[in-house]
Amino acid sequence: MHLYFNLLGFKLPSYGLMIVIGLILANMIAMHIVKKNHLDHNNMILLEAYALLGVVIGAKILYLLTLVYRSGIGFLLSKTGLLAILGTGYSFLGGVAGCIITIVLCTKIHGFDPRPYINKLFFLFPFVHGFCKIGCFMAGCCYGIEYNGFGAVIFPHPSLAPSGIPLFPVQLVEAICLMLISTLIFFLQKRFTDDYSIDIYLISYGIVRFILEWLRYGSNPLADTPFTLAQWFSILFIILGFILITCNLRIFSEHNEKQL
Repeated sequence: MHLYFNLLGFKLPSYGLMIVIGLILANMIAMHIVKKNHLDHNNMILLEAYALLGVVIGAKILYLLTLVYRSGIGFLLSKTGLLAILGTGYSFLGGVAGCIITIVLCTKIHGFDPRPYINKLFFLFPFVHGFCKIGCFMAGCCYGIEYNGFGAVIFPHPSLAPSGIPLFPVQLVEAICLMLISTLIFFLQKRFTDDYSIDIYLISYGIVRFILEWLRYGSNPLADTPFTLAQWFSILFIILGFILITCNLRIFSEHNEKQL
């Protein structure tokens, strides 16, 4: 619950440090899995590089679009808008969209099948995202609503969250949910030969994010709608997840019929 860690006299941003730790652990696990399954390390690195680029660009674009929606297009020309462009504000849901686009571009440009890598390594995506949410908790961003029940947290000063007020620990709850989703995808991938990783992620995270938006401070509904932008994206995630899982089950059924 501190913006910075002091390490050997250096001040390290807690949010960025959590992301780095998550990425290092994920890469260590990924390298082991790639080697064990005789996949190409170079393709894995390419996919990761493109995915990270897509996450950063997509997350920044959706974050800025959200600010423009609230304040108008002239906001981008102001000093505050410039700081928003250059600063650390990002939208995870935009990052997901950007990640998908750049992964498709990667496989088209470099000409390899991404499915074996997605099947074996996709569980690391919510794993790293869980560390990002721990970073949010450390920094105090994306904080929850005022709450006096079990698990309420009070952030110290200075923090991005208001200090001295008990708040719902929405960041930690989301981090736990993401780790559970990661574990679920990992064991399902080992149990079934067919890949339902993305399907399960879209449905489960869509449900989690939709519910947690009610517990996040400042989550205002879009004009003339009952839901926030994140909740509408969550609904889209859930719908896409069910479409994908239906298509995959149909392909699996047709494949079995041909074998018979």
